[in-house]
Amino acid sequence: MPGEVVPIPRRNPARPQERGDRRRDELLAALEALLASAPLSAISIADVARAAGVNRSVFYFYFANKQDAVFAMLEDLFLAQSVEVGAVLQQEGNRLENVAAALGQTVHLWRDHRDLMAAAFEARASDAGAFAAWDRWIERYVGFLAEFIETERAEGLAPPGPDAEQLARVLIAANERMLERHLRNHEDEAAAVELHRILVHVWTRSIYDTALEND
Repeated sequence: MPGEVVPIPRRNPARPQERGDRRRDELLAALEALLASAPLSAISIADVARAAGVNRSVFYFYFANKQDAVFAMLEDLFLAQSVEVGAVLQQEGNRLENVAAALGQTVHLWRDHRDLMAAAFEARASDAGAFAAWDRWIERYVGFLAEFIETERAEGLAPPGPDAEQLARVLIAANERMLERHLRNHEDEAAAVELHRILVHVWTRSIYDTALEND
């Protein structure tokens, strides 16, 4: 597991960054930096604005509250991950190894951004809008995975099986529950390696009715 934190991509690098984009990014970067040393509940909007070098009114121009800002960061992160995971799953070669690599990226992402994920858990529990935003992302992942399973079956790469959407929902829920537990319990890298191994076994057995050798 890599120890280096991967920065969250906040915009399309091919598009010139406008002043408004920079201010939004600076606010999110300031919040992410503050989360490294304090929980979301201990951080005020004034703290974020001060760290970004702007006043509170600028924060409110972009975000309704702290929870909204957390999920703006999370959306940037999940959008980038969706593209990367999709590319990995569509690679030529061993399909089981592709699934293992995609799950590895997911475990890395949650661990590398553990402070942000902890803030998302806190926001989700205290704010209805944050809860709805989290649920929307889960549904997007379910839809993406269900489509992938159906395509693999249609191309003869995976055997027939349970309803693809329901299977996808179970697999995404397993990821969500086990990764959240892993972070909440502050488990170490060895535990992350074992969690990845188990998720790979469950996913490959469920989708392909076989397991990756030495998974």
